[in-house]
Amino acid sequence: MLLALAARCAKSIGIHQWHSFQGQLSDEDIKERRNISYCLYVLDKAVCWTAGSSPNIPVSDVHFDPCLVSSENNITSCLVAKAEMAKIEETVYLEILLKPV
Repeated sequence: MLLALAARCAKSIGIHQWHSFQGQLSDEDIKERRNISYCLYVLDKAVCWTAGSSPNIPVSDVHFDPCLVSSENNITSCLVAKAEMAKIEETVYLEILLKPV
């Protein structure tokens, strides 16, 4: 429940739309927002798969920049890669869930 509240709060303050703040915030602030967005997305998927609940943060809410994997430091690259994996997991989950039996 706490993660669901954090997800709603992040959405309401535009954390997942970090790319739209370029030019308005410093590069460090944008990186921080991006990292928070990716962390929340990865945690949301981990909780959903463990608890068997639906995702609170859909892939459509998160901006993914594929250029980041190779252009950032190792920690950020790992976080971006985990977010991309969570995106793939969500796609597979929804395909299975919505597939007619």
